[in-house]
Amino acid sequence: MTPSASGYCQDGIVYLTIVEDWGPFQGKMTCEGTTVPYNMPAMGAMTHAGADGRGEVFYLDQNFSGEGAGYTIIRPFAGPSGSGEHIWTLFYEYTGPVR
Repeated sequence: MTPSASGYCQDGIVYLTIVEDWGPFQGKMTCEGTTVPYNMPAMGAMTHAGADGRGEVFYLDQNFSGEGAGYTIIRPFAGPSGSGEHIWTLFYEYTGPVR
């Protein structure tokens, strides 16, 4: 997967449009002692632009401290090869309140 992101910050909120470009993948899956190969087809580019199209929302003015400056969002997904969650965490070097 090749990711890219672009966006802007306004009033302590970062709006990011995240693009994940998924190529084909080959792997092995082990379940109860049995290992089988599998192929995941190329899914292509998946664009995540948030509920309103302005970008995924990362609140930089909540849950930050000098020990761990980061904000995580989780979005479910489902496709022909399975389902799960997209998990993105935006980190920044905390220097004080975001304005």
